[in-house]
Amino acid sequence: MERREQSRFDWIVVVIARSIADNVIRDPKRFVEIDQLIVGVGARRSGVGRSLLEAPKTWAREQGISQLAVSAWAFHHANDTQTSPP
Repeated sequence: MERREQSRFDWIVVVIARSIADNVIRDPKRFVEIDQLIVGVGARRSGVGRSLLEAPKTWAREQGISQLAVSAWAFHHANDTQTSPP
């Protein structure tokens, strides 16, 4: 059996620039979507999450995109005591 080390991360963010063509019920639309944003337990409550939200906003503005969408999922893990505010 091969032993592998677990990888550790402090954060991850997935940002997607999207374009939706116009049709009979909608005008064309360009926006940036924050699809995934995860902050590791060791990096929480340090401003990392706020920075991960600000960076895509800045990038979108530089690209001439004025709309931002955020996909949000709420998860609570009973063993993770740092998911709830103090």
